[in-house]
Amino acid sequence: MKNQVFNIVLAIVTALVVTGVGFAQESVTVTANMMTVEVKTHPATGEVRTVPDSSATLLTNEDGAWFHMSTSEFENGHVYTIWWVIMNNPDECASRPCTGADVFGNSDAVQSELTLGDTILMDEEANVSLAGFLPIGEVESEWYGNGFTNPTGAEIWVVVNHHGPLIPDEAGDMLNTYRGGCTEDSAQMGPFPETGMADGTPGPNTCLLYQIATFPQGMDE
Repeated sequence: MKNQVFNIVLAIVTALVVTGVGFAQESVTVTANMMTVEVKTHPATGEVRTVPDSSATLLTNEDGAWFHMSTSEFENGHVYTIWWVIMNNPDECASRPCTGADVFGNSDAVQSELTLGDTILMDEEANVSLAGFLPIGEVESEWYGNGFTNPTGAEIWVVVNHHGPLIPDEAGDMLNTYRGGCTEDSAQMGPFPETGMADGTPGPNTCLLYQIATFPQGMDE
């Protein structure tokens, strides 16, 4: 596992050096927080368990956050979107780790934010490798308008939403929005803000918050 984590971090740092994202090209010094956790099935499934052969790593510094997730149990021909869930001020959560009630019910105090992190149309492969970078500041298609202000102190979740089998005529919407292809009452729409509920065009598929990796930064070890 240590070698796996090292290789993940090395790949991330190499990408940063090549692209110049987050670090000065003439002198690269990596000062970052790193956490590796298991991937769980999301509580919306009614069963919380570790996904076999899975792990997720988060790397943060003052410039932003990077995640890498290796997971399984994705269905061939189905669409999945991966979401950043940010709690910029986790000290205001009712408990730690934070809960969905904090994210959606106390968003002003917790300074929560949600935005798209990655997307995939599953092919023949049984295992999936996902990655994403979120820079500090405003985020695209934000749900709450709080942005990403506290990379090294925020509690961060990476959540997989299952959109069901691809509907070719709705592919773009399914791959780039939260609700694309989903029925009105699926994917736990109830507590979400209007911005989330309006993100994408509903469809015939029953969607599901499918997997989750939680990174409770700032908690005492």
